[in-house]
Amino acid sequence: MKTTQFNKFILSRALSIIFLAFVAVSCTKSTDPAAVSVVGDWKLSGLLQKEDNNAEEDVFPLLALFGGKCITDITYIFKADGTLTTNNPASCKGVLDDDDFAMSGKWATSGTKFTTTDSKGAKDEYDYTVSATELTLAQTVKETDPNTKKVVTTKTTLKFKKA
Repeated sequence: MKTTQFNKFILSRALSIIFLAFVAVSCTKSTDPAAVSVVGDWKLSGLLQKEDNNAEEDVFPLLALFGGKCITDITYIFKADGTLTTNNPASCKGVLDDDDFAMSGKWATSGTKFTTTDSKGAKDEYDYTVSATELTLAQTVKETDPNTKKVVTTKTTLKFKKA
């Protein structure tokens, strides 16, 4: 009888230890896995714009047409310390102003929000999704058209591929 109670005690303790080990391993995962996934080098692969009820358009091919190889060569570097920089590819020399697509500043995530703060302190907030190979940043802005005085809602979506 004592042996059976002892075996139950051992089994109970063993199951408790296994359960606690499982919980400990589960809890070591980040509560915001995207924050870790965003870290790395990314290249712009799409720039979608949708104004009011108009159809969404990918203007990236047009940018690539006028910006040449520069647009596809720029690498956006999201560092683990929360800094954001871009490289300066040779294909961009003389094609674009430095401020057109080059960035330096900070980035952060909170829930489904992604915030960038440029070197001058200007902040932009996006809704974002991220996978191992794709990062999408979407921003909706309402502005008043100076000519018509009508409020226009524009959604801009930046699509990136892992470099």
